[in-house]
Amino acid sequence: MNFEEFLTKVVPKVGPAGAFDLSRDARLKALETFLISKNIATEEEINQAVEQKLAEFAENILKMPPLPANAPRE
Repeated sequence: MNFEEFLTKVVPKVGPAGAFDLSRDARLKALETFLISKNIATEEEINQAVEQKLAEFAENILKMPPLPANAPRE
């Protein structure tokens, strides 16, 4: 299924933001599956790398100044 077909089917159900989130998730899962099938990485190595990046992202977020009290939040 190409991306346009995917959007046509999914956007009415989950909206544009949800559709793009799902397409990103599908792409990452496809890459994981490909890396594992080619014996480039194991599932454990991928999970460890994801956990490392989550920790890195969380640390960077914690360094950010807080949002002003009246700032709109999504």
